[in-house]
Amino acid sequence: MAGRLGRWMCWGKRGRGCRDGGTLLALGLLAALGFLVWRHGPPPRHAARRAPPQPPSPDSELLRRPVYAKPALDPGALGELGRAVRLELSPAEKRRQEESIRRHQINIYLSDRISLHRRLPERWNPLCREKKYDYYSLPKTSVVIAFYNEAWSTLLRTVHSVLETSPDILLEEVILVDDYSDKEHLKETLENYVAGLRKVRLIRANKREGLVRARLLGASVAKGDILTFLDCHCECHEGWLEPLLARIAEEETAVVCPVIDVIDWNTFEYLGNAGEPQIGGFDWRLVFTWHSTPEREQKRRKSKTDVIRSPTMAGGLFSVSKKYFDYLGSYDTGMEVWGGENLEFSFRIWQCGGSLEIHPCSHVGHVFPKQAPYSRSKALANSVRAAEVWMDEYKQLYYHRNPHARLEPYGDVTERRLLREKLKCKDFKWFLENVYPELHVPEDRPGFFGMLKNRGMENFCFDYNPTNEHQVTGQRVILYPCHGMGQNQFFEYTSHNEIRYNTRQPEVCAAVDSGTDYLTMYLCQENVHSVPENQKFLFRKVSVPAWVWVFLGVGGRIIVEVFKFLSYCIHIMQATTLAQVSGRNRVSWLLISEHRNRVAGKEYSTHKEQEDERKESTLVNIEEAGNLLSCMSPLLSFPETEVPQYNPFLTSSYGWTTFALFSLIYFPVFILPYIPNTSHTTITLGSFLLLNSCLYIILEKTCV
Repeated sequence: MAGRLGRWMCWGKRGRGCRDGGTLLALGLLAALGFLVWRHGPPPRHAARRAPPQPPSPDSELLRRPVYAKPALDPGALGELGRAVRLELSPAEKRRQEESIRRHQINIYLSDRISLHRRLPERWNPLCREKKYDYYSLPKTSVVIAFYNEAWSTLLRTVHSVLETSPDILLEEVILVDDYSDKEHLKETLENYVAGLRKVRLIRANKREGLVRARLLGASVAKGDILTFLDCHCECHEGWLEPLLARIAEEETAVVCPVIDVIDWNTFEYLGNAGEPQIGGFDWRLVFTWHSTPEREQKRRKSKTDVIRSPTMAGGLFSVSKKYFDYLGSYDTGMEVWGGENLEFSFRIWQCGGSLEIHPCSHVGHVFPKQAPYSRSKALANSVRAAEVWMDEYKQLYYHRNPHARLEPYGDVTERRLLREKLKCKDFKWFLENVYPELHVPEDRPGFFGMLKNRGMENFCFDYNPTNEHQVTGQRVILYPCHGMGQNQFFEYTSHNEIRYNTRQPEVCAAVDSGTDYLTMYLCQENVHSVPENQKFLFRKVSVPAWVWVFLGVGGRIIVEVFKFLSYCIHIMQATTLAQVSGRNRVSWLLISEHRNRVAGKEYSTHKEQEDERKESTLVNIEEAGNLLSCMSPLLSFPETEVPQYNPFLTSSYGWTTFALFSLIYFPVFILPYIPNTSHTTITLGSFLLLNSCLYIILEKTCV
């Protein structure tokens, strides 16, 4: 190249010297050019070629990466993929396992042997996998997990589950709130462990606060735009977080819950399913219930991946905008420990303009303990607070079924009522009509609800207490000592001739089994105009003939009242009858309405005084509450292990003893003084007893 350049520079010149000098000059120019390139780099490219590297697309797999990756799958590991685990244990190991269950109400002995990082089976609808999310536009969340004396393995499995299923780009932090635990493993050991985990913070309460205030403590220090609350014994399914955040980004006033899958407390089997999720409800005891999605909601949804509106939430697992949570008044800080706060918050969400939803593409497993590991003594007061603030006149339906709740101190709710006014919240009638129209609202007509007390036996009542709380139907009614506390002894006689047990959900009605003498509870008809005959109980008034009162006279009527003779059937000049259409056996009942508490709101100087008032309110025989003195013949029988059937009016020793006393006192006081000749006394007494016996039988037949 230098030679050609040299010849070009000597163009038109002659001689060897020119050629040699040109070559040297060319070499010098090339060297200078090389130095410049080395010193300053290549010539600049066009600006368009210098654009920065493109970031991953908004739905890229790269953005879905969790904070930590799960370890490689070990198919043979205990509990892997949510399989049930049943261990062969020695007697000593069984004792340790039973002790762990007694202490935590969860099989912690087994939990400690299952990996903290186990994988779960896929339980969501396959359509959920096809959903795409713009990870750049989704808000970040702070996950708040409150705990009190939780076992090590269940708590840490929850934490690792969140870290290993939540996209790093969406998880702001995990906040562990220690509600004043006293277990040694939750002190320095936990602090050291958490210190090695990214995005995990541990804060501690200075005293026992209870679930509500512990969660508020975590929320107060949260940095994320969204608050996500989880219980401390959960496992998160793949893709659980994105649907919750996407829905709130779409509608800030939505409070969104995941589908809660059951993890068996004993075997740790993951029992979730990909079917239609259930939604939350409640019964008139203010107890949370699950039930299937109603047809009206199924029609509203356009896709299986659309959110499902739910009247209430279970309470432990949900996401909410931090700003909206504060606007709604967060939690009611007057509630203690836990229980009832989920219904109160659910009512508030709906009545104050928000919506409560379950997202079918978000699944979280939850270990439901065998029973509550610690006391729920404050749950009743919490429920009363919810009723007093949000239920308006419908709170009476709750008190009818929980008469002792009237005496429960529940603190000051003035602030919460002012919050309701400030937010211009709707009334409870609107909630029942628009959010939960499937819930039957009891009539509770005065005198037609309460205990059904057997009048032929001392202190025995109609009782329905299903052994399986999840299987309310198909079990028989029994007789059981009356306790006056509502609940399983509370029934309603409706205007459609049903005897409803509407304390729990679903509601059931008394029915006579074909070919038997037993009363069994079956589902009540949704259409009240199509009540089957075997569920109808007819009510009628039977006037007592005037000649009866003429015969008895004024004095006789007084003695009737004194000795309660004829108290089975006579109540102020008329008798009332409640009879099953095809009834054969006659059993007399008294329908006792709930006591109108005359000490509601009273301040108690001592706990004993309060307990005395409580006992009085449940034992007193109340006339002022509108008792219905009734006779009822519902073709009633009872299992052999219970009280045997019989006709109390004809066979009761109480009935005949009262009759004899009535006759012996009535005769000498009101008849004997008017007999002119004492020789006629025997005949008169015999005639009197014969007439009274006829009257007794006539009244009994008239009543039943």
